[in-house]
Amino acid sequence: MLFHGTGDNSALMWINNIQSFIKHFYVIAVDTLGAAGKSEPNDQFFKSFDETKWIHEIINTLDVKKAHMIGVSFGVILMLNYAVFMPEILNPNPKNA
Repeated sequence: MLFHGTGDNSALMWINNIQSFIKHFYVIAVDTLGAAGKSEPNDQFFKSFDETKWIHEIINTLDVKKAHMIGVSFGVILMLNYAVFMPEILNPNPKNA
């Protein structure tokens, strides 16, 4: 799973890397909610949005059993927060991809 930085989107963030990634992995490049031009958060977004639950819903919907994650800037915050609360989903060993 790829998470872009603030003010960016997955298409622009990963354009130079995606060809290498897809040779070895099933890639999910997520455009984060609330990113510029992606959505219009309401006044409750920053008070009640649960990033861990959101990422887990993506993983469950796509039936992913184990995942590697890469993030840039705010994407790292999303990724690390998920790792703290859902470590059993993450696959830390690239040889077991």
